[in-house]
Amino acid sequence: VTLDQMREHEQKVKLFLDEHNISAGTDIHVIAQTLNVTKGGEEPGLKSLAHLSDPDENGRMVVTFQPGLSPEATLFALAHECAHLVNKDSTPADRPHGYNKPQIEQLADYTAAALLMPLDAVYTFLTQGSYKRQSPRKRMVMVRQLCKTYGVDEIIVLRRIQEVYDLKGF
Repeated sequence: VTLDQMREHEQKVKLFLDEHNISAGTDIHVIAQTLNVTKGGEEPGLKSLAHLSDPDENGRMVVTFQPGLSPEATLFALAHECAHLVNKDSTPADRPHGYNKPQIEQLADYTAAALLMPLDAVYTFLTQGSYKRQSPRKRMVMVRQLCKTYGVDEIIVLRRIQEVYDLKGF
């Protein structure tokens, strides 16, 4: 994801939140409800991490999950599917595994992280804690604090930290 794409998707998140009178950092379940998305259960045999159904007759969509996902992976997968809708993607369907994802999926991952971990809040946390000047051990303590605060895995936090520093010009 390029810096310009990051800026564009931060703006999409801001516009979506403003249009719906939602504060940055609002629980993803509230955002899902706003999007008419319901969290479903596990779907045995699902090849991707999560799947967003087509809208039913009331416009409601359901996200189902691959069995055995951690709570953190489930939360991020829900945010990823919501991100497709925030991004106004034409075919939200699945959150695939692994690397080498199509661009649309990478941007949904980016938007999901932006929904879960607001840019300004993460930036404030990092600057107040002098993240860049800390020892590796203290940085990991800060990473774990962010994991606990936002309910995501370390890899999501580490990626978001880099994005925040890229966007803020560090």
